[in-house]
Amino acid sequence: MKLYEISNEITAIIDALSNEDELSEDAQEKCTKQLTEHFEDKAIEIIKGCKNIEADIEALKNAEDEFKKRRKHLESKVNSLKSYLSTNMRRTAIKKIECQYFSITLKKSNPKVIIDNKENLTPDYLRIKSIIEPDKIKIAEALKTGNAELEKLAHLEESYSLLIN
Repeated sequence: MKLYEISNEITAIIDALSNEDELSEDAQEKCTKQLTEHFEDKAIEIIKGCKNIEADIEALKNAEDEFKKRRKHLESKVNSLKSYLSTNMRRTAIKKIECQYFSITLKKSNPKVIIDNKENLTPDYLRIKSIIEPDKIKIAEALKTGNAELEKLAHLEESYSLLIN
């Protein structure tokens, strides 16, 4: 039996029993006890499954980290080799090398700007970046106090989280 089916049965029994005046609270509890235990067993199995999947996720994250480190190492190695070749092509004034698979050309790039002392630049050489985004903390406070105009634009949504220790 699936968890939602057990939930439906428990809810149906509770509804039916709440309409029965002659059944005592003890009798109602006995009727739902077995289904509640079945529900709890299913909930435990679900969390066991979650824990197994979380362990897989952690293992994948670790593998991703290792792959990322390896990729970065290889990228660094490629950049280092290309820099080594570029430096030596400049030193020897060799501008082009060709083979049957590819050609290597040393081309002068546009110069890039390196800022050595940003604090002393005049405002003429500065630009302002600004980000406009909703202030959710302020909006939440205003919605809690019943701001009717803001309620047309935003709303609070309840959410629940499972705590598993």
